[in-house]
Amino acid sequence: MSIYSRFECIDEYPTYDEKTAICREIRTDRGNLVVYGTIMGIFGNRRPDFKEDVTKQMEDIRKLSVSGKNTCVIGDFNLSFSDDYYFTKFGRDIVRKTFSECGLSILTAERGCCVDYIAISNSYIGEDEIFVSEWNYDKKLSDHKGIMVELGGI
Repeated sequence: MSIYSRFECIDEYPTYDEKTAICREIRTDRGNLVVYGTIMGIFGNRRPDFKEDVTKQMEDIRKLSVSGKNTCVIGDFNLSFSDDYYFTKFGRDIVRKTFSECGLSILTAERGCCVDYIAISNSYIGEDEIFVSEWNYDKKLSDHKGIMVELGGI
């Protein structure tokens, strides 16, 4: 796994499983941001290992939140939040609960037919306006839509 950024990587953090998650801290124009890139349940949400993988990744997120650093969790969650496109009650509930407790907002949660999400610390967002863009609706480039978040003022 890799995280590509125009910003300098200044630190790295271990994850529960380096095959399903990567974590790097980057220096941005508005302060440092810990980026946790993920594929939750690398083989989808219908296999028994999905629950373990999501549970362990949420433990990673809780550990990061204790540090008080601004965090961004981004990637293929293999679940959906706003519809039944890729529904799993367990996954939806544990991710929502963990993110809420850790002060993260899922900025793309209302997007339909989507399994890729972007969540960011509320403290990092501040009062900025949030702009969400999508592409690859027909899924010709990939079996995923593309999704992007821009914060006003960046």
